[in-house]
Amino acid sequence: MKTIHHLDALLDALALGERELCTPPHAMGYLGAGYLAAMVEAAKEQAPAVDFILWCDCGNDPAHAMAGLRAGLKHLTIDVSGTMLLKLQQMGQQVGGVVKAKEVA
Repeated sequence: MKTIHHLDALLDALALGERELCTPPHAMGYLGAGYLAAMVEAAKEQAPAVDFILWCDCGNDPAHAMAGLRAGLKHLTIDVSGTMLLKLQQMGQQVGGVVKAKEVA
């Protein structure tokens, strides 16, 4: 899966046929939910016919996942497990999103 840092990289990847992408580790913490949501929205405006998923990495901070959901992001990864993961997944489902456990490389 291609890692995306900014809008130009996202648009380039979409032009090359990539449809499932991800942010760098902990991106939600240092880029912020607003920036990532704006990037996804701008890509949808500039490539309206292209369906894609950008998995936004929340590190291990549940607050980042909740901020992402509030900002309208629909695909989040997080490094938590158990009850915390279940609660975040339920929150995601309530707004039409998906929160999944971060895959171990």
